[in-house]
Parts: sequence; structure tokens; C-alpha cells
Amino acid sequence: MEYRTLSGMWLAHPEISACVIGTAKAITDEVFARWNSAGYKLAYIYPEEFSTTNPYEINFDGWKEIPLCKDLHALASSREIKTALDESKVGSITKKNIDEWHRTLRTFSTYGKYAQYINGLKEVLSIPIKELETIETNIKKTWLEEEPLPFNL
Repeated sequence: MEYRTLSGMWLAHPEISACVIGTAKAITDEVFARWNSAGYKLAYIYPEEFSTTNPYEINFDGWKEIPLCKDLHALASSREIKTALDESKVGSITKKNIDEWHRTLRTFSTYGKYAQYINGLKEVLSIPIKELETIETNIKKTWLEEEPLPFNL
């Protein structure tokens, strides 16, 4: 399972950074909450049948057989993920992708605690590229002088 951010853009403004880090924390807390519910059994994270398998090899397609991945809806094959990461370009992530991702995170037990960050990141990911390009990226202005975003989160 891998989450990637808005390249270096996530550091451009403290509000965007908070959304990215808050969402990552929500996902991490959810993983540990589910593992805790499974009694911290290694098989929940990585079943014995995969003990001689490298899940990061391009041909690995066993994610759908791993309980944690099933629970978190992280089921794409390693090839699908690698292709998506290697071939992504502006516009690769669609509104449908963002809505599906958001729907999944809303099912997490951690959603209530981290909703402002998850919803904020959804908003950032939904902003048209032209509008994103208007964000001040000089971190001295955005972090030290508290330059506001040109939109509300």
C-alpha cells in the first residue's frame, strides 16, 4: 500500500501540509487499529503463504489475499500500482478516483478524528490545476509570514 502526495506541493503551505500529514496519520492509525483487532497476528498483515514471496516484485498479485489489504480496499496488483505511479501525469487522477478514495477513508474508524484533514486533502486534490498553480510556493511567505491560500480548505 502506498500513498503519494502532491510532489513537493504538499510543503508549499502549512494548511496543505496539515491535510497530507493528518490523512497519513488517519491511515496509519486505522492500520494499527485493525491489526490490534486482529490480535496483532502477523498473518493479518502478511499470511504465511506469502512468506517466500516478494510482494514488491512486479508480478505480485496477492494483495487481495491479504486480510489487511482486503479490509482497506488496497487490492490493486503491484503491476497496476507501478504503472499508475510511473505513467501518471497531470489529470491522471480523476474526480471518480478522488471520490472513491474519499468514500473508502470515510469508512475508517479514524475518519471522525481526522475528518478535517481528509476532507481538506480531498478539496486540494479536487482543485483545478490552473487554480493550484496560483498557490504561493515560497515557504518563507507561506510558513513564516502566513500567506493565505487563494482558496478555503
